[in-house]
Amino acid sequence: MISLHGIVNIGGILLGVGAMSNFLVPLLIGTNDMAFPRLNAFAYWINIPGIVLLLSTLLMGGIDAGWTGYPPLSSNLVKIGFSMFFLGVYFIGMSSILGAINVIATTLRMRAPGMSLFRMPIFVWSALATAFIALTATQLIGLSFQMVLFQRIFGMDFFNPQQGGNVILFQHLFWFYSHPAVYVFVLTGLGVISELLPVFARKPLFGYKWVAMSSMAIALVGFFVWAHHMFTSGMASYLRVPFTYSTLWSLFLRESSSSVGLRPSGVASFHSKHLCCSYWVQFLSFC
Repeated sequence: MISLHGIVNIGGILLGVGAMSNFLVPLLIGTNDMAFPRLNAFAYWINIPGIVLLLSTLLMGGIDAGWTGYPPLSSNLVKIGFSMFFLGVYFIGMSSILGAINVIATTLRMRAPGMSLFRMPIFVWSALATAFIALTATQLIGLSFQMVLFQRIFGMDFFNPQQGGNVILFQHLFWFYSHPAVYVFVLTGLGVISELLPVFARKPLFGYKWVAMSSMAIALVGFFVWAHHMFTSGMASYLRVPFTYSTLWSLFLRESSSSVGLRPSGVASFHSKHLCCSYWVQFLSFC
């Protein structure tokens, strides 16, 4: 139940992010619909079997390996619920990829006449950044879960150390998706906040280009910090240093994006010296 609670929450947030992008992006860029309406409908409807498969695990032995599905627990236990779990996540991931293709195509090809990229509303930038993450990273969690499923069904020992497999490989594949997926949720929220606050503060968003580009930079840097979820996994100790610094760089982009966008908009915020001080406190805490 606890494991299912975790993955259902993540899938539910993905559905919410997709719904916001599908509804708001066409309105904000001045088009009638998404670029591929039928693909859009297909991306929605394949969520239904995904959700059904996930919930069916309760009736098929459950998934007592955590929401991450780490092998060898998920690969060795004979419960059929694990197979339903992997298939359900696979369907939801496919929906996320198809929705991302739609958002990218709509944003790049269907803007209103005269609307250049740097005249788009800031939420569209955040939706575009999350779509790039979903398109490029979701394939990795699909691949990792498919490998575990093939190990369970066909005996392909990808993650069985006794047969030359590597359990840590699964964690690398899993977190290479799952950390950027955090920004699928975060960037969407930041986009909404960056749209609402200037309206209620009655002042334009300061540093528009910086906030827009920082959204894309956060999406990019998010691919280089996945191993900070694995510091206790047994990976090579020297990898901790580059991943610590890449994590700090990602933190700096997030903080600077928020501070630049919000400070001159009539919203109380830290002064630059306070932001610098808080950044170094977090830096020292990581070290």
